[in-house]
Amino acid sequence: LAADLGVVQSRVDQAPCIARRLSELGSAFRLHAKGRPIVLKGPVSQPNFPHVATSVWETAIADQSASHMPLDLKLRYAALYESLYWLRDKTNQESEAWSHLVEFDDQDMLTEADWAVLRQWRARAQALAVKVDPYVVPVISHGVAVRPFFGRAAELGVKAERYKYAPGSEANVQAFCKPLL
Repeated sequence: LAADLGVVQSRVDQAPCIARRLSELGSAFRLHAKGRPIVLKGPVSQPNFPHVATSVWETAIADQSASHMPLDLKLRYAALYESLYWLRDKTNQESEAWSHLVEFDDQDMLTEADWAVLRQWRARAQALAVKVDPYVVPVISHGVAVRPFFGRAAELGVKAERYKYAPGSEANVQAFCKPLL
């Protein structure tokens, strides 16, 4: 669970880069619609969406280890894992959208139909970010940073382990976070 929270934290860390890149792509689409040239400072690239592993919880349920937990504790773990399942589904969808958006790097070969499809993928990535970000990114409430997802984990005494990127992946994340326009 601590490793999974590290995966979630990696998504939190990339949220500002995702927001900026989506804004930059929106600007590029507006430039294209006006017939203006689009000059990118680098490739569109994509965020890194590490895998959330839920096999420990699934094993605890399957072998009935969880049945030995007090009901309140089991329900709190179940709620946290339900959140992880939801987040895994949404980040898989985000990853699919970004996999299409990197086609933007070949803009000199794009047809008008391609541009239309890419606008749809950008809209999809934007809609998913709007769903995911409030779920995992801290919001300020009465001067205090509230982290809904991490709050559940903290109640269980679980803290995120730093996610260890695969060799080369961290450089990709850093490249993704550089301005595009």
